[in-house]
Amino acid sequence: MDNAAIEFLSLLKNRSSQQIRDAFVQLDDSAKKHVLEWLFKQSSNPEVYSDMQGLSVLLIDGDSIPTGFMSSLVEEDRFAFFYLALQSKQLLQMQNHQGNTLLHLMFANPKKTTPPFNFIRSLLLFERNEDIAKCLTVRNQQGLTPIETYLAHHASLAPIATPEMGALIGLMEAEKSQRASVDLNNLGLILKHLCHVHGKTTLLNAKHRLILLGAYFNYSESDIEQRIHAALF
Repeated sequence: MDNAAIEFLSLLKNRSSQQIRDAFVQLDDSAKKHVLEWLFKQSSNPEVYSDMQGLSVLLIDGDSIPTGFMSSLVEEDRFAFFYLALQSKQLLQMQNHQGNTLLHLMFANPKKTTPPFNFIRSLLLFERNEDIAKCLTVRNQQGLTPIETYLAHHASLAPIATPEMGALIGLMEAEKSQRASVDLNNLGLILKHLCHVHGKTTLLNAKHRLILLGAYFNYSESDIEQRIHAALF
């Protein structure tokens, strides 16, 4: 941890909320990241979790999250800890240099065999969070929504567990309620990318992904298969 972050943390016990906010704003992005990481690590102790989370809200509400920190929030425990802070600044729809929101990053995370659909669906249902619903419709620089990003770019074509499958369908419905229609041009883009990465034969055998593509774009599995067979890629 750099000296600026250490010096800032020494202020936490002796300064007012406004003084702490003002001091945090003065830090560079590297020091801000160290401070937020420190808060998250301390939260592993259940007795101080809410206090550390409250501090994260105080700091981020008075400023923002530092550049490059968003990508570290793709794990559920980190997302949950900073969730209130993200809400306070309406940062769930914030986009990085590639136009990706946190949901884009979470749903395409190659380290997760199955993205945390159930986790996000639970937040959407129990928190009645309109920000998450709106975030489902945000398009990145490729023109893809978070769910389309999963369908195109998640490395694993393996079937997902029933609870996650149900949650994903629920998220698809939530997205549909926020927009007029899907962009059918994206179906061709997604199939082209999947064929390039996995090959037509592998993709045609990935029945689970074909079913999900059909459910999202309102096509039958056989319609999706025909489009793959007919494609010149």
